[in-house]
Amino acid sequence: MQGPLTPDPLSASAVVIPPPPPAAASAAAHLIASAAIPDETLAQLSVKELNKRVQNFPREDVVALKQRRRTLKNRG
Repeated sequence: MQGPLTPDPLSASAVVIPPPPPAAASAAAHLIASAAIPDETLAQLSVKELNKRVQNFPREDVVALKQRRRTLKNRG
């Protein structure tokens, strides 16, 4: 049995769809990460709690969320 992305040698209409480029995947992940924690919650979280919540997020998203948290806290 062949998988959905494995071209069938007997079929001339087999199409292989490549994965999205890393930049597009990263941008999508960033939008998900920034929407995952509302600003009100982000400003009230301790660093320890924020670290627990972002454990499986990409590194660049963690840095962006922490910077956003500092900005919100500095505004008062």
